[in-house]
Amino acid sequence: MMRAVRAHAIAVLLLFLNAFIWGGTFVVVRDGIASVSPELFMLLRFTLASLLMAPFALASRRLDRRAIRSGAILGLFLFLGFWLQTRGLLSTSPLRSAFLTALSVVFVPLLDMLFRGAKIGLEAGFACLLALGGTLVLVGGFEAKFTLGDLLTVLCSLAFAVYLVLASERSRASAPTALTFVQLVVVALLSAPLAASVATGPIDRAAVVAILITALLATSAAFFILMWAQAHASALEVAIILSLEPVAAALVSYVTGDEPITAHAIIGGTMIVGATILSQIEPTTRDSGDAV
Repeated sequence: MMRAVRAHAIAVLLLFLNAFIWGGTFVVVRDGIASVSPELFMLLRFTLASLLMAPFALASRRLDRRAIRSGAILGLFLFLGFWLQTRGLLSTSPLRSAFLTALSVVFVPLLDMLFRGAKIGLEAGFACLLALGGTLVLVGGFEAKFTLGDLLTVLCSLAFAVYLVLASERSRASAPTALTFVQLVVVALLSAPLAASVATGPIDRAAVVAILITALLATSAAFFILMWAQAHASALEVAIILSLEPVAAALVSYVTGDEPITAHAIIGGTMIVGATILSQIEPTTRDSGDAV
């Protein structure tokens, strides 16, 4: 029992770390695709990440049929999420992209209810609404013109939500290294034909730096952490904690001078932080049921 509690606490801390890693790379990716196509960027990023993860996956000796089958399914939705997000960054800002990606926190419990009949506690349900409200405040209530990049990013958040729900089940039955490796290979393979068919510019220094940072930290390390943490935390917990990405993106944007910190960013960021804390409170038990 104590071991399970400790594993859950470590999973939560690592998920917070992931949120800040991913949130901090929106500006990096935007700079990386300034010269090369999003598809070529993804191909190079996930190919390098696959090579980095390969020795660990082979050493685990858990690269079995189950891991390959689950990794292939997860890899498909991972590809869709990243392709939509990276392509969307061509016509929306890194900060706005981060905020819209966080909408996956709303899609996850809905998908859980629709496909698995999961019940949502009062605290978790309110945390979802708080996270959604915080996201809307962060983007200024959608007062600005809704672009194609915004639409692609909303679709990306739906793909990531499906990914998180599926991963919460499949990550428990396979070794994290093997499952992560298969997913990265699948994304690289799916990116290859698109990269070959889309015009691209030269691979400059900014693209190289972005590929190295995202492949090592935001892909190999981050997805290994995610696969391990998914086995010790619920899909809803994961989604709400990862909604901290916009806060990290806002901080990076402010430090780099990319975008200013506004009242919307402060209020919305506070709401999202509150949602992540609320999601960690033990569900309220009621005689009539605790679902909302």
